Amino acid sequence: MKIIEKPWGKEFLIEINSKYLFKKLYLKKNCRCSLQYHKFKTETIYVLSGLLEIQINNKFIKLKKGESI
Repeated sequence: MKIIEKPWGKEFLIEINSKYLFKKLYLKKNCRCSLQYHKFKTETIYVLSGLLEIQINNKFIKLKKGESI
C-alpha cells in the first residue's frame, strides 16, 4: 500500500490496476481537499467515521458514518 501525504490529510492507495483504483482518504478535521473534475469517472464514497460534506456539480451532500454515495 502506498501512502501519500496531503495538506488536508492522507491518501492510502490500496489497489491500482488498469481498470480500477481503490483508495482510502483520511481528512483532518475542518480541512478540505481541492475540487475535482472528471469528464467520466465512476466513484463510490463511503464514510468510515465522522461527517463528510461533498459537492457534486452544484449540489452539496452531507454524509455520516456508514453512509455512501
